[in-house]
Amino acid sequence: MLLLDSDFALFLGRFHPLVVHLPIGFLVLAILVELFLGKKQSSEGPDYVRFILGWSVVGSALSILFGWLLASKGGYTGSTLGWHKWMGIATGVVSLLLWYVKGGGLAALKPYYRPMLWTTLGLVAITGHLGGNLTHGADYLIKYAPGPVAALLGGSAESTEVGINITDPDSAMVYDKVIKPILSEKCFSCHNEDKSKGGLVMSTVEGLQEGGNKGHAIVAGKAMDSEVWKRVTLPQESKKFMPPDGKTPMNYQEIRLLEWWIGNGASFDETLAQSELPGSIKNILESGYGVSLVKKPWIEQIEVEAVPAKVQEELQSLGYKVQAIAANNNLLDVKLNKQEDPLAANQVKPLLSANEQITWLDMSEQKISADLLEMIGQLPHLTRLRLQKGELEESGLQHLSSLKHLESLNLYGTNIGNDAIESIAKIKSLKRVYLWQTEITPEAIAQLSEKRPDLEVVAGLTFAQNTDES
Repeated sequence: MLLLDSDFALFLGRFHPLVVHLPIGFLVLAILVELFLGKKQSSEGPDYVRFILGWSVVGSALSILFGWLLASKGGYTGSTLGWHKWMGIATGVVSLLLWYVKGGGLAALKPYYRPMLWTTLGLVAITGHLGGNLTHGADYLIKYAPGPVAALLGGSAESTEVGINITDPDSAMVYDKVIKPILSEKCFSCHNEDKSKGGLVMSTVEGLQEGGNKGHAIVAGKAMDSEVWKRVTLPQESKKFMPPDGKTPMNYQEIRLLEWWIGNGASFDETLAQSELPGSIKNILESGYGVSLVKKPWIEQIEVEAVPAKVQEELQSLGYKVQAIAANNNLLDVKLNKQEDPLAANQVKPLLSANEQITWLDMSEQKISADLLEMIGQLPHLTRLRLQKGELEESGLQHLSSLKHLESLNLYGTNIGNDAIESIAKIKSLKRVYLWQTEITPEAIAQLSEKRPDLEVVAGLTFAQNTDES
């Protein structure tokens, strides 16, 4: 039979988006007529509502038929398709019941006629939304919605606009931050878990790696053998060009980034800092997308709430000077005035009430035990710690390894010795340490430099001269 022919079935199925508007329009019109004319229109003339509902039933039947053909031949899969199918059928069935009840049949349902009418409108809305998800993607409706509206509709309160936005090239995954946004904008609407044109799912890493009916979508290291790259670089008049008519194709910059990523091995877990970046790619990222390839300091990457006033007042009462590190920035620079006696726990523990805000801490010229250094090690956003000219319990330095963003540590003029080298080396984020006039020997400092060649060790002019001579 002609209807069962694959191409003819798909031909008819593609009329579904056109025909589906008929029952929607008729149902809305029936509700409007019912609301504004009510019983008057049936008692004084023809029953227009029943006439309109009859056409709604015809439109629903055609929509269901064409939708079923499109679903079976159009590459749609997944739970969204299932719900869309059965909600569409339910809409058609309720429309038929409304038409029958309006004509005097099924008298038992007559009291429920109005609720059924509103139920049908709800079914139309839900069915239409699910259909939109299938054709345009699940985030189509809320993609550009303001944050509160997006959150209310089940999306993210954050901006959903697709784009390349990188703040830290050291941790930014090339696929997640560069390639996926491009594919999401240009490919995901036709190649997702609910709609896999050509058997290809591109919205998941597994689907992209598996490929589709035409073979490998991505061939690592070989852009020209990758089906995705072939399709986006074909002449636009070609039937195989992707994305299809009506959708914005990839521009030159996007194609170049895709080609570079595939040619570079198509890694899904490589960071931008780990990747080999030719000059042309650097230029595209920096000029085309405003990406800074220079890593920003931690204090420029994070935002925190302001410290409560009572916490700041408590710290000031204990002898701390508290101030913001910059205007319009809630991170704090905290300095403790010199105390003659060894510090007590009740003088350090209050710092934990501002643990999210403290990023610079000056505890110089203090006598600090290992337990108190452990408390200081609980300040997650600490980037600069000054302990110079203090008396430190050396074993406490091991607790500073928990500080993931500590960049500068000043131990100048303290009593620490060679055993501290191991603890200092374990602070992976550390960029600079001051060890001048400590009890650490030049040999131990040389060992530290060997363990951590990335670490700048400031050990004073005398040691620098000895190092040059050796």
